[in-house]
Order: sequence, then C-alpha cells, then structure tokens
Amino acid sequence: MAQEDKTKEELIGEIGVLKKRIAELELLNNERNQQQQDAMRLVTIVRQSNDAIIMQDIDGGITVWNRGAELMYGYSEKEALEMNIERLTPPEKVREQKEFIHRLIAGEAVASFETQRVTKGGRILDVWLTVNKLMENSINNVDSTGHNFTNPIGIALIERDITESKKIKEDLERKTEILEAQKEASLDGLLIVDENGQRILTNKRLLELWKVPQHIIEDKNDEALLQYVVSKINDPKQFLDKVKYLYVHKDEKSRDEIEFKDGMVLDRYSSPVIDKNGKYFGRIWTFRDITELKQAEQALKKDLHDLEVFYKASIGREERILELKKQIKELARKLETSNRFKG
Repeated sequence: MAQEDKTKEELIGEIGVLKKRIAELELLNNERNQQQQDAMRLVTIVRQSNDAIIMQDIDGGITVWNRGAELMYGYSEKEALEMNIERLTPPEKVREQKEFIHRLIAGEAVASFETQRVTKGGRILDVWLTVNKLMENSINNVDSTGHNFTNPIGIALIERDITESKKIKEDLERKTEILEAQKEASLDGLLIVDENGQRILTNKRLLELWKVPQHIIEDKNDEALLQYVVSKINDPKQFLDKVKYLYVHKDEKSRDEIEFKDGMVLDRYSSPVIDKNGKYFGRIWTFRDITELKQAEQALKKDLHDLEVFYKASIGREERILELKKQIKELARKLETSNRFKG
C-alpha cells in the first residue's frame, strides 16, 4: 500500500510503534552506557586496589594483573602476563590449588581460605584468598528450550597479604598464653578491674585464698562474690572504704592488711593501670597470704616480752644479791669490831 493511500489512523499507529522502538533503543543505549560506566569503575577499582586482583585462564595463564599484585609479588604486569599462576605457588600448595580450581569448574562453591604465595624474591607470604569462576557470556549459548548455558573461561582471584597481621595475632596469642600461665602459677591472688570497677580477671589462687564456694564461682556474679568476701572479714567497713577511696583517687597506690574472721591475714596491694598518655584503664589488686608471717611475728613479740620480763627479773635478783653481799660485809665488819672490843 502506498504511503499516500494509508489512513490517518494507520499513520498514527505506525508513528506510535516507531516512538516505542526509539524509546526501547534509548533505554538500551542508557543501559549500555551504565554498563560501560560500571565497567570503567570496576577497572579503576581493580587497578588501584591494594589487594592483589588476578585473573587466570583454565590452564593457569595469568590474564589480568593489577597494581596490588605488582606491589605484593614484585612482578610487573608485563612479566605476570607471560607467567602461569603456579609461579606464585609454593611446591607444597600446588595440589591445593589444582583441587580448588577443579571444584570451581565442577560447579562447587569455594569459600575464602588462608593459603600461601611466593614472591619474585622468594619470600613466602600468608594470604587470604577469595576465588570466583569466570563464565563465558554469549547469546549463542542458548539451547532448544531457551536455557542459557555458559562455559567456564577462567578464575578470578582476590588475594590479601595477611603475613604481618597473622604474625601479630600469633604473637598476641603467645603472650596471652604466657600471661595466663603466669596468672595461674602466681602464689598471689590477682584481681583486675576496669575503670568502672567491674571485674575483668581473677585467678584461681585468689578464689582459693578467699575460699569462695563453687556455686559463686560458676555464677560469675560480682555482687555475690563481693558480699561473700565482705561477710568473712573482721572489719568490712575498712575494706569497703579503701575500695571506694581508690575508686575516686584513681592514680594512687595502696597497701594494707585484711584480717578474716577465721584468723587468715592477707596483704592487699593495689596499683592503677595507666597508659603512656595518662589514660586510666583500671586497677590491679594482689593478695598475699601472710597469716603464718603474722603468727610468727606475734610469737616473736611474745618471746621478746618474756625475755624482757626475765631480764628485768634477773636484774632484780642481781641487785638483791649485791644488797645481801653488802649486808653480809657490813655484818662481818661489825662482828670483827665486836671481837676486837671484847679482846
């Protein structure tokens, strides 16, 4: 039908179809522009990331090598693109790498995990590895049912160097173990509280000294523990007053003795925990059993008292003996005088 023979309604319909097509094309163009922007943004992230971002083909050939990988492993991008990923793999990790690639290709999900890599200079790095399968994306991969099937074309790897952080963690764990051993091996009872007076740590020795019942230990109730200890002390007011005083005067050190109703005496020492910037973090208390020492001190005082009494008694006897000797001497003199008089 010639254009001039078309009715007005038919022309309006065709114009509507063309406008719809133009809108679809504009939408598609906008989506493509957005995809291009997203792709450019992704490229920038990949290139500038401090993590090593590497892509490899199915055979292990490196196809993408970012700045983070260059800094981490020492190979330039040009060198890396001519390498196989196994160049970065320590001999003892080659089997592990082949296994996770096989699992990915087979369709399994592989969670991030810790492994090791080797740098250009031969240094072994501990790395945290995240892997993803790269799939072919093509409209030609559609079967007769309309299902889109794709083939794996490579592996994307994100690798983070955790060598230093792992070393710090291991060092911290080792120091914590040493501290824990020292804490439990201590002959003194230890109590550490935070800046609000809340208990952070008590060692086994302290609970033994205080004779804390098992049910209070298991409940981990600070209020119940404090009430129990106070109930066992001869002068609970003095005990609590010192705690309250040091809660206010945070930077002061303190030493005193606590007498328990069962006769036990503990030496109590407290010092603040303050960092190099002067920030107060809490307080350390140590408790040492000095019951035998106090008993020995009391016994010594008694011995000294008895010795003093004996000494004074001895001095008194010596003075009496001297007086008697003097009297005897005087009587002898009188007797001699009397004899001369009689003669």
